[in-house]
Amino acid sequence: MKYRYLICLALAVAAIACTKQPKEQLIDMPEFGPNPVPSPEDGYSYLTLSIPASEDLLWKDGDRICVEGSAGTETYTLVPGSSAVKGTFRGNAVTGTSFNIIVPGPQDSFAAVDGKDYSQQTQAANADDTHIVTLYALNGVNTLEGATLSTEWASANGGKFLKTGRMTMDIQVPSAITKVSSLQVSSSVAAFGTYTLTLPELKMADTGHYIKAFLNLPWSIPAPAAGDVITITLNGDKTATKSTTLADENTGAAVSVSLNGKEWTGEGLVMAGEGTSESPYLVNSSDDLFNMKDVLVENAQSPVYFLLTANIDMKEMAWTPLVTEEKVFPIDFDGGGHTISNLTVGGDAAFPSFAGVVTGSIHDVTFENAVITGSASGGTGIVAGQGSKVTLKNCHATGTISSAVTLTGGIIGCIALGDDGSVIENCSFKGSIDLPAAGDYNGGIVGALRKGAKNILISGCSVEADITSGTSKGYIGGILGANWNGNSNVTIEKCSYKGTIKTAASGNGGSGLAGICGYTQAITIRNCRSEGTITQCNYGIGGIAGTVFQDCTIENCFSSMTLYSRHGTGGIAGRADNNANASDATTGYNDKFIKCIAWNTSIGSRLGIGASNLSDGAIVGKCVSKNIHQGCVRRPDMLFDCYTDAQYNTLFDQADNDASGAMQIPTSLGQYYWPYHGTAAAAGKTASDVARDLGWDTSIWDLSGSTPVLK
Repeated sequence: MKYRYLICLALAVAAIACTKQPKEQLIDMPEFGPNPVPSPEDGYSYLTLSIPASEDLLWKDGDRICVEGSAGTETYTLVPGSSAVKGTFRGNAVTGTSFNIIVPGPQDSFAAVDGKDYSQQTQAANADDTHIVTLYALNGVNTLEGATLSTEWASANGGKFLKTGRMTMDIQVPSAITKVSSLQVSSSVAAFGTYTLTLPELKMADTGHYIKAFLNLPWSIPAPAAGDVITITLNGDKTATKSTTLADENTGAAVSVSLNGKEWTGEGLVMAGEGTSESPYLVNSSDDLFNMKDVLVENAQSPVYFLLTANIDMKEMAWTPLVTEEKVFPIDFDGGGHTISNLTVGGDAAFPSFAGVVTGSIHDVTFENAVITGSASGGTGIVAGQGSKVTLKNCHATGTISSAVTLTGGIIGCIALGDDGSVIENCSFKGSIDLPAAGDYNGGIVGALRKGAKNILISGCSVEADITSGTSKGYIGGILGANWNGNSNVTIEKCSYKGTIKTAASGNGGSGLAGICGYTQAITIRNCRSEGTITQCNYGIGGIAGTVFQDCTIENCFSSMTLYSRHGTGGIAGRADNNANASDATTGYNDKFIKCIAWNTSIGSRLGIGASNLSDGAIVGKCVSKNIHQGCVRRPDMLFDCYTDAQYNTLFDQADNDASGAMQIPTSLGQYYWPYHGTAAAAGKTASDVARDLGWDTSIWDLSGSTPVLK
């Protein structure tokens, strides 16, 4: 998940002056003879300096070494053509009984190098190691002949082999920290000392909350050993401290330390609680919201529990989702009835939303004035981008969503592939959804249920929002954009939509727009309500459902939406024909429309493409004859303005039918003419009167006014 980067403090050997090169490029260089070899011809002395296989260092042209004796210090230069691992160096002769050889050269003296201050260091940029210089020395050896950079050779010749260390630190910075300007390193071993590394002021939003830092360690300290404790303190807009115990493989001259984003100490970095159901983490500040990211556990058997204990304003704080990959980090987030305001998600964050990819439960929370801009892959929503085995209950959101991709919802972008049992209950969205360049599958609550989802419930949800697509795409619903083919046991109940849905469709573009669900198969939609306007230019437009395929039931639903399209428009559903024509229109697809009320003021479909190719209906725009139609009623004064040819543009009553009897069509006017108009309400009856006559459940519906309203 989010710990794509592990934090390492690696002290890997590097000689900046003696650049490491692949041995195979230099190993064939001819070696010189025994060294030192005084040369009477040029007056110089020669010595060899060998590199054992244990050292990650190779000689290259231009390398120099410092040779110090009792009579002074000289710089020796690598002779061109030398071996990569047994270099021959030339310089003025150095005399004495004790010698120091320092790599790289020149150096002022061994004493100056030995006393170098490493307590303050500076790194140019994140992951930049150009400030690291590894120094080698043979100290106090009694000969220069056959010199080798190794402890064994130095000991055998009366001296010591020394090498500075290198610490590489890979640090996942706590999510509540927004910038880091320096870090401090210390150890449980007093001789280690304390080192401050100054960094450019790193903005964590630019680094992914990851720092790769490098530190030189002097040769005067003992090499860090297994069991030593290294402590790192980050300094920036907050101060954070964390310790780690070195393991065998991370010790020596090359030290590697890995620190994840969890369990740092410092003000604003520690949440009260233990993350269990009995003792949830308490979230009472914006810092705590950011800290949530650092305590989630991938593939945990039980969720990490959080309790929001205060209203939190996120104004001017850039948020990235809790989880940005399709991985499982179980969570239970209890909003405690509190509000998170001014949540802003943008940029290229995957699954742009509060939670990102969520497994578990988010409940009893309000997001106020959220601004979500989706431009990366994955679902987009205010509460979550994608859910898997998720329960969203009593989640309410206001704000604006602008998405350039598919799968956008006011609350959640999509339910994951193959999901089983997700529930979205008593959630609401007020605001706007703008889809300037997005494709299909967008909804006021959920963008889409992806393929293979089953046992999904959307209940008691409401939307007051305009949804606009700037492309010729479709599958947009006031509650659910699309329920993918192959899904099963999906239910939408007691949901309402109010607003305008429109696309920039033209010609054959755009389809499946509806007040509740734009495109669906194998669904039950019951006790739902829609009002407002839908306009676009192709087909499959309905007050409740747009394009309806097999095994769908729509019952006890009410719509008063004004509808306009090219064809296939219906007050309750647009198309329920599975693209059938007259030759196969008697095939039963088991779609049911039961006791629905189409109280639409007007339904329009007037593009002159030939009346025989159109079908629009007061209840269902285009059906197959053996779908089931029972007790559906239309507004008696509905303006039905769908055809240029008057014989198609007349509403008529149709008796109920079931799958055993063909739906009544008075004439065979056209190959694709299979509307369902239901029956007209009696003059003077209100929609609530009709609902009472149909036996609608008054524990669900308030029928005290002229039109039914969900309680």
